[in-house]
Amino acid sequence: MASVIHVATTGSDAADGSASSPFRTINHAAGHALPGDTVVVHEGVYREWVCPPRGGLSDVRRITYQAAPGEHPRAGDSIALAVRDFPQVNARFDDEAGVLTQHAEVHLGIATQTDGGLMVPVLRDAQAHDLWANAAEVVRLAEAARSGKAVRDELSGSTITLTSLGRLGGIMSTPVINHPEVAIVGVNRIALRPMIRNGAVVARPMMNLSSSFDHRVVDGAVAAAFVQALRELLEQPALLFVE
Repeated sequence: MASVIHVATTGSDAADGSASSPFRTINHAAGHALPGDTVVVHEGVYREWVCPPRGGLSDVRRITYQAAPGEHPRAGDSIALAVRDFPQVNARFDDEAGVLTQHAEVHLGIATQTDGGLMVPVLRDAQAHDLWANAAEVVRLAEAARSGKAVRDELSGSTITLTSLGRLGGIMSTPVINHPEVAIVGVNRIALRPMIRNGAVVARPMMNLSSSFDHRVVDGAVAAAFVQALRELLEQPALLFVE
């Protein structure tokens, strides 16, 4: 039996910054009743090969949020830009209340490995800052998480998450959604792979973009189009500077 789902969109003209209206684009039941009242969450994984630009920008640190000081992480900024056209993926879903909240602001979760386990510090308002400001804040947040100095507000409230196995050598992954979010983007190790260019087989640096979506909220066509938008931004970073 499908849940009754409404959508509350933040950043509206309402006095409290939110508005509610019937959510009609979900084509799937919110879960199937099984013995023991188990609920199956519908998660779909989409994988796409990305061919990073040449010129020394093939280092996975520069593609991801793990940039060195003075460099900028393209993946996070690409997500912040792409969700303008795909607000369905920048959202949080309250299973119990059956309410989906779509956010105008991009609060990007940064999956960070620490000695105490995985933590997800949050880059607030990623859409409102330039690449270099975001890069500096990500470095600060990661250091705070790893040193145990991150405060509670820095570890909660993300609307979509970015994760990476690239530095650990992973070439493909199945990211697990950071619920109650509805999408997560995973980047992996860049490696030389054969490609066909002008009828010839050539070696080019390639990266697998692995993303997961909650299909109760995000239809497959929307998820696939979002992944393609991300691929275009990662392959053509100059687009990040075009309004």
